[in-house]
Amino acid sequence: MPYSISWEENGFQWIFSGKVHVDEIAEAKQAFYDDPRMENTRWMIFDFLKVTEFTSEYEDIHEHAAKDKEVSQTIPGAKLALLVDKPQFRLLSEMYRRSAQELNNTWTVEIFRTRRQAEQWLGLKPNSTNPFKKQ
Repeated sequence: MPYSISWEENGFQWIFSGKVHVDEIAEAKQAFYDDPRMENTRWMIFDFLKVTEFTSEYEDIHEHAAKDKEVSQTIPGAKLALLVDKPQFRLLSEMYRRSAQELNNTWTVEIFRTRRQAEQWLGLKPNSTNPFKKQ
């Protein structure tokens, strides 16, 4: 599985790397949906900075947004930061954000090029032992 997950207080980050297929993201998200900590989630970071290849279709992106819309009813008002620095992945991220908005997902979704920008937006403070400790 080309990702790792790190749970923190009220949130988590996924770091994806290498070649990623949309089904692998679905698998990771299903683990999140099944985790009891999900209900306390207020922020999420999906880090695609180390991804070299991503396989997906528009319909896949829209399906992910639709499933997340359902979950957003359980954890309304959460913030989702998408970290992307490659143009082709930014386009896919924009497609997801647009689909989420059209479906009235209660999460706020933003796209960032750097971790620092995402941390600032989420109100997270870098820390040497816990880089995502809430301020």
